[in-house]
Amino acid sequence: MPMQFNPATQEPYLRLLPPHSNIIITPHRLDQCEYEVTSIVEILNHPEVWPFLTFPHPYLAEHGEELVGIDSEGRRAVVEALRSECNQDSCHLPNPVFFDKCPFACIREVLSDDTEGHPLQDTFIGDIALGRYNFYDYPPGSAENKAARARNDALPPGDKDIVWGLGCSLPHDMHS
Repeated sequence: MPMQFNPATQEPYLRLLPPHSNIIITPHRLDQCEYEVTSIVEILNHPEVWPFLTFPHPYLAEHGEELVGIDSEGRRAVVEALRSECNQDSCHLPNPVFFDKCPFACIREVLSDDTEGHPLQDTFIGDIALGRYNFYDYPPGSAENKAARARNDALPPGDKDIVWGLGCSLPHDMHS
């Protein structure tokens, strides 16, 4: 799926393919932080979710605010680089560009599109992250965990040997 650029929100986004083309993945929107935090806190405190997580319970609004703030700050350089390469029509990245952070963290349902097919109105429905794996196979804070993460983190962006993890966007230290 190609990256697209929404001129109204000034953000890059990914649109899922049909039959799920009403779903987009975007960066966090700091102007919608309160709504995103409220939704994240609700999801992470759900009784079918929290028992399987490795961070504080109950998950408080302060945790959500920290998450969105740290997450947004860590992805800011990537989002800005993508913005500088994009215009209203498309994104022109002449050669493959590798970043160490995935800028897309928010799953949104598109409620309406503009005449050009860009999302005009959407609603936040979840949080997702693609990042370097935290090696949960080893106890948090153990020498094995630290060594595995150090090896993985030392690989340069784009290296085929990077081990990736998919989950919610929590910083390393919030998993311990």
